[in-house]
Amino acid sequence: MLTGCRPSAFRRRFSADDLPGQLALARDPDTLPPQWPRRRIGELLLAHHPELRTLHLTGCEPSQDVIFLGPVIDPIRRRLDALNWVPPREGFFPALERLLHGLSGRFVCIAGSGKRQRLYLDASGSLSMLYSRRHAMAASTVGLFPDDGEDDDAIELIEAIDVGRRNGCFPFGLTPRRSIRRLLPNHLLNLDTWKARRHWPLAAIQPARNRQRVLGEIADLLLGTVEAVIAAGHRPYLSLTAGYDSRVLLALLRHRTDAVDWFTWELPDATAQLDVQLAVQLASSLGLKHTVITFQAAEAEEQSRWLHRSGLAVGELRGMTLAATVEAMGAARYYLPGLGSEVGRARYWRKHDHEASRLRAGDLLGRLGLPADPRLRAAARRWLRHLENDNSLQRLDLLHIEQRLGCWAGVTAYGDAHGPIRIHPFSNRRVFELMLSLPAEMRRNDAIPQALIRNAWPELLAFPVNGHAVPETRL
Repeated sequence: MLTGCRPSAFRRRFSADDLPGQLALARDPDTLPPQWPRRRIGELLLAHHPELRTLHLTGCEPSQDVIFLGPVIDPIRRRLDALNWVPPREGFFPALERLLHGLSGRFVCIAGSGKRQRLYLDASGSLSMLYSRRHAMAASTVGLFPDDGEDDDAIELIEAIDVGRRNGCFPFGLTPRRSIRRLLPNHLLNLDTWKARRHWPLAAIQPARNRQRVLGEIADLLLGTVEAVIAAGHRPYLSLTAGYDSRVLLALLRHRTDAVDWFTWELPDATAQLDVQLAVQLASSLGLKHTVITFQAAEAEEQSRWLHRSGLAVGELRGMTLAATVEAMGAARYYLPGLGSEVGRARYWRKHDHEASRLRAGDLLGRLGLPADPRLRAAARRWLRHLENDNSLQRLDLLHIEQRLGCWAGVTAYGDAHGPIRIHPFSNRRVFELMLSLPAEMRRNDAIPQALIRNAWPELLAFPVNGHAVPETRL
């Protein structure tokens, strides 16, 4: 296990060459990595690692500009990195937000209209971004910002979260540096004022009227995301595990199982052993081409690089030790994990929670598995205060999207950036909205994944999930 994870110390050990798939946006050109490609966006300069793809939308008015960084998918048209959108002359940003609402992928969108410029994340913030008003700058991780010395290290938070020795993350927009904030999913960054604000949801999500129609749309969007990658000429990795996440994707790909490479990591822990056992059983029974990838423990230096690439912002002991194993899978391939499906499975609900439950800051920290530190409590209270949704169950689901996915999953992906290109098919704001519109009893009892599997490949429900038989659940 690693200790002493202070940004001021790590930046002396590594350089921007160790930050594949990252980007930075600033007014001052001297703050950007000199070896990275650059382009001007209004008064700002954008620099990005050469391996990070860009998509510049054409058809804009001279005063309009839209650029995507990272893979972006239109799941309805099943197209990767090919958007057909012409912005209107009036209502530019509302129209752009409607477009973003239905997109999948792992991307950042930078858009400008006239003198106004904004930065948006994908639905789960899977290409995570930070920003600093002090430096008038946004970037992927803390190592890309100018060095403010040891005084800018958030020592108390660093010691409380202790990412080098235990699992955890910096939630609610906090980071290991005092002058830098994380942009949360569902929030935009105003690039003129360097202030963030929520753009979704701005009210409680209304209940679905037709459950089967909602389930059908979720299935279409998930399958469309995977099919877009396949249609672009790629053969993606999909994992087989003991859980629901991978089982749903397997069910939806019932007639395309030969178009992907199914695999399971063989890690030295009980969870992975169960994954391998059930995955081998599934693959044998269904005739799937499946590989068990042997675990290769990462050395201490590789783990340090993983922490540097993730900006010293997340503790993921399992993921750090996997660094060498993931890198061996190849950086040119795609990997489509099931992260995000838990939005429809009441990840942070408790037995007696209901729509009018009172949520407190300390309660949120407990559900996130974080210490009851006063700085974390204050940040949690600020997050609760700015929510425009008074449905406590949906607030807990937003906690999962914005803190677990945005501050943990989106950050760990930087650590694994030397491995396959990661896209989460469930990371789609329309998918999240649809799942949150379904009744609470469906989300409490795993009825959403069960229904998706039943509709696509019901025979899969005969196989146990996480070592247990799947119960009979009615909609």
